[in-house]
Amino acid sequence: MSNELIIKKGSVVLFRIPRELLIEALPTHDGLVFNFKEGFFLNYQDQYLSIEIKELITTTLIKPIKANIEVDLLSKTTPISINML
Repeated sequence: MSNELIIKKGSVVLFRIPRELLIEALPTHDGLVFNFKEGFFLNYQDQYLSIEIKELITTTLIKPIKANIEVDLLSKTTPISINML
């Protein structure tokens, strides 16, 4: 599938969804919230997730690029990767 969002924790894929279904990703005081169309949301809580990683993830996901974006919620060094189409 092209232009998809993959949210994973380490090697475990939690969600694989078309990016057009993502409305927004917002940082919270204890993690991240991913809001999707049809009223579905994912509230990820991690009190040790740094502000820099939260901002990197949220700002990357709002960019209108044609690419598969992979978010790894466990990685502190490479939390997001982009595979251009």
